[in-house]
Amino acid sequence: MNKNQLKNYRMFLAVQNTIDQNTTIWSGHPKFTETKQQFDLEIDGIEQLGEEASRTTKGKTRDKNQIRAILEKKLVVLSGTVSAYAAITSNETLQNTVITSKAALEAKKETDLVIYSHTLVKQAEALQEVLTNEYGMTTSELEDIKTTTAEFKPLIGNAKPEQSAINAAKRNIDDHVQQGKFLLKEILDKLMIRYQFTDITFFNEYQQSRTIVDV
Repeated sequence: MNKNQLKNYRMFLAVQNTIDQNTTIWSGHPKFTETKQQFDLEIDGIEQLGEEASRTTKGKTRDKNQIRAILEKKLVVLSGTVSAYAAITSNETLQNTVITSKAALEAKKETDLVIYSHTLVKQAEALQEVLTNEYGMTTSELEDIKTTTAEFKPLIGNAKPEQSAINAAKRNIDDHVQQGKFLLKEILDKLMIRYQFTDITFFNEYQQSRTIVDV
């Protein structure tokens, strides 16, 4: 991670720790809980990509097959969600495009797997509101699939990740940082206002954790 990414990441961890230590205060607040879960996913994404970006082509790199297996797992989860929606709404056209078998995904050619990923994510994005509200599929999960797909695509035909994949990981860290900052500034900061009047200790601890410290 670069210096700016690292500063924000450390601030994210401080916020996460403060909120986790005060679970009993906000756990009954559905929107706070949902946003906290999304924020945790952004931190997870930064950590995963941070490990990838810190590697070099000369060092030990994650095998392409491992990345594909991760992508297949994520696609099976999303496929299952979309398939359930299609079944409930009697959408046979959509149902026929969804692959819920991991074995079937494993049998796909690398390029076909990437195409399927792009297609499935677009279908899910078109249904984002209902999938989030009724099926628990968040925008962060879709972005995570996009990130993994982008990580896998440059490796097609290669035995190991090349520098381009590592550079892509560095760029994608910025995406998670920006989304994390959005969740804080536009949602969590505003949801925290109530605690300025109902639990000033929690509010003050949160405000302190939001401070970015130079590294």
